[in-house]
Amino acid sequence: MSVVVDASAVVALHFEDEATPFAALEERLGRGEKAFTAPNFYQEVMEALRQAVREGRTSDADVNAFLTVVDSYDLEAISVNPMAGCSTWLLAETLNASAYDAGYVAVAKAKGLPLWTKDGPLILKLKREKIACKP
Repeated sequence: MSVVVDASAVVALHFEDEATPFAALEERLGRGEKAFTAPNFYQEVMEALRQAVREGRTSDADVNAFLTVVDSYDLEAISVNPMAGCSTWLLAETLNASAYDAGYVAVAKAKGLPLWTKDGPLILKLKREKIACKP
């Protein structure tokens, strides 16, 4: 079995106060289950963690250790090319979501899997459109 993840779900694993809803995801990734994601995933994870360091929520050393764990996951970024007429553009328009978020949704739809996300506004949009998401 495989999963589709966005940056918010994986970043939540770094924080004790955010990780609980994603325990099943962490277990699956730790067992080596394949995870699909959008191309912007890596930069979004790093930027969210950089922000957390600036806010004093975590340390540089803890982030580097966590990124080593993330690097051990079997992650595959799925291309959203070509851009013209692609599902990402259509989903961004339909959901009134960012192109970043729509990329994750496009991957989930293409793979026929729910999207693991912590993004509350995105979860509401996905439910409205009857698109599967977790947790």
